[in-house]
Amino acid sequence: MGLVGPASLLMEFSGFNGMTYHLGSSESGTGKSLALSIAESFFGQPGMYRVGQATSAVALQQRQGILGSLPLVTDEITAKNRGDFEWLPIFLLDQSQGKGKERMESNANKERLNVLNWKSTALLTSNTHVFDFLGGMRKHASQAEMLRVLEECPTVKLEWNEVESSILDKLKTNYGVAGDMLIRWMVQNQEIVREVYKKTHESLKKEFESTNDERYWSAGNAAVVAVTILLGSKYSNVIDIPVGPVIKVLRGMVDRARIVVFGSRKSAEDVLNAYTRENYGKFIVVKDYNGKLEAMLGDGGVVDQSITRSQIAGRVDHNVTQGYIDYYIEEQQLRSHCVTMSFGYSEFKKQMESLKHFSVKYLKKNMLAKTKGPSMRVNVMQISRRIDEEDGQEN
Repeated sequence: MGLVGPASLLMEFSGFNGMTYHLGSSESGTGKSLALSIAESFFGQPGMYRVGQATSAVALQQRQGILGSLPLVTDEITAKNRGDFEWLPIFLLDQSQGKGKERMESNANKERLNVLNWKSTALLTSNTHVFDFLGGMRKHASQAEMLRVLEECPTVKLEWNEVESSILDKLKTNYGVAGDMLIRWMVQNQEIVREVYKKTHESLKKEFESTNDERYWSAGNAAVVAVTILLGSKYSNVIDIPVGPVIKVLRGMVDRARIVVFGSRKSAEDVLNAYTRENYGKFIVVKDYNGKLEAMLGDGGVVDQSITRSQIAGRVDHNVTQGYIDYYIEEQQLRSHCVTMSFGYSEFKKQMESLKHFSVKYLKKNMLAKTKGPSMRVNVMQISRRIDEEDGQEN
């Protein structure tokens, strides 16, 4: 992970603007700070080079633009001063785009000149796992963001002998030399750098069986492996680092990320379940008790003439149609819900219609029919399923 630092220089040759790596662990002593120090030490003083946890998300982007091709290194990204953790998905997209946001001049009707540009890597650390957050219950789809970050979650506590500890202490007073040597060599050998990066990129894509969806992962990983090679005695002669273990770690990161990313795609049923979970207290629930219908709200409220349209989010009929559970949702509300979850309504309908255990219809429905409430006819999606099939479904 420390090699993410010098790898930043090779993003210029990748065709991409940015890639982010994250170290997440709630345990101390697992090497997070050491990785940051190594990444920083190529170009500056460890601890002083990095962006502090008191820095806002806006200032973080400003620093990216100033650094250009040098890596952005920051610790404790869950700091409270950055507010809601929702800043992270925005950061991941911005980092990959390579430029700051456009702004208007304060006293003139014209746009400011945007000089915030970069082609770099970012190394972040925190005491949490960003894939847990991005792949969790965020309303908006996170797949694009997850395809722009890779994560390592160290769990083994590192221990050092006396000699190793003395070497690590030297990072406090010895820094910035390796990066200077590497940059000078790269400037004089740009075609060699380009060729090594190209061959490494092609080799890793083949070895990892990467798809086009994983292009940011591929670009960043190729930069890490290529810089490991270029640091060696055959090229810049800065330091020889075994390439095999580096590739092994990157492969593990990609494999774990694939499980989360491609296993977290929202389906129409996920969207429907989220709507139900959020609004069940506002559902009209009608049940047939030995031929007598009883209606109440999902939260136990009474259904009478005082109920208003804003209080109704859907209707569920249990055995009103013999042997079926019928679920009615106003299309306008369902369409709005799909928007909040970044899920196309047409795709939602297509997926629901394709599910074998559901029957889907579109009709005009009085949502308060056979109740004591007022008439409320709206366009609805009706989703029906046989009661005797319900227990056999795992959802």
